[in-house]
Amino acid sequence: MAAIEHDEQLLSALIADRKRDVSGLCGNTHWLPYAQRIESEIRGANLANFRTNYRLIKGFAIGGVPMPTEPRRHWKRAIWRRLEILPVVEQVIGEHRRLTAALYRETVKWRVELAELCFDAIQSEFPSMRIINGTANGGADDTFTRDGITMSAQWINYLARAADFYRQVPTSSVRSLIEIGPGVGLNTLAHLALNPHLTAIINCDLPAVLYLSTQFLRSVDHATVIDYLACVDRDKLDWRDGADSDGRCTIFQIPPWKLSSLSGSVDYFFNSFSFQEMEPALVDCYLDIVAPRIAGGVYVHAYDSTEMASAKVMKSLNTLSFVTQRLSSHGLRKLPFLAHYWPRYWRGDPAMCLLMQR
Repeated sequence: MAAIEHDEQLLSALIADRKRDVSGLCGNTHWLPYAQRIESEIRGANLANFRTNYRLIKGFAIGGVPMPTEPRRHWKRAIWRRLEILPVVEQVIGEHRRLTAALYRETVKWRVELAELCFDAIQSEFPSMRIINGTANGGADDTFTRDGITMSAQWINYLARAADFYRQVPTSSVRSLIEIGPGVGLNTLAHLALNPHLTAIINCDLPAVLYLSTQFLRSVDHATVIDYLACVDRDKLDWRDGADSDGRCTIFQIPPWKLSSLSGSVDYFFNSFSFQEMEPALVDCYLDIVAPRIAGGVYVHAYDSTEMASAKVMKSLNTLSFVTQRLSSHGLRKLPFLAHYWPRYWRGDPAMCLLMQR
């Protein structure tokens, strides 16, 4: 597996510019403490094993034995760590960690077995699919091997969603795409595996998450990655200017405040779950920027009613019908869509998948 290393210049630029940002696109009341937690963890994190750093990736990726999130303030952390070593507390916490670790190992085992079944089914339907070498980079612990290549089971979840999309939308009609909230970047690799026509992918996320995905995608030698530092001073960002001379797809990694600098149109827009976590006005802000640039259509995944009811971090979540209505107001029409792999192997609700086109 390729090593993933820190880029202090990139990280510092992203965090400093977030603090100066006046676009309001990073100001979600749910995301702000979430972003601050990641920023407090990230500088001291070993990126070679970040995929199992639960405290770092909680909220945008899966991996690592679950554990309490430590306070962000240093003095509170110091108190917490002293409490942990008190005899009675240490014994209780130790037993809890043992049971949690045992349950986690069983969950990973189940996830890997499911991923293998799903991967084989997708490969059977898409025999020309590229097996991406690098989906387990960053020390993923949910791995299996096919044709000598180690893959992450979590990646197969994203591969299933992408395969559902390409069962209905021809790959030749998707040469460029933009995603808001891509997380680690596994969805990017899923589309690279299934679509040989892709020329450009534009990923937009909160600065700390964007930094991690940039470093992760750099470690996977299947595309050219253009980071924030390469486009920070450009008033106009045209993804066609970055076309790789060797024909490889170019991945643009931009924070929210650079969205308005995009010029030209993209074929498809993708979003999984994050539009439900925004205030309605913030959804409108994003769509006012992105929707006019969408030439082909939109592919959205949403939480089902059970997940919405159990969400503790949000007082309320936007419904899929709300997202659909907002997209319809920008001239997109809903199409019949029947998901196959995601609901069959990953318990996704097919009613929570949305395909819209111009």
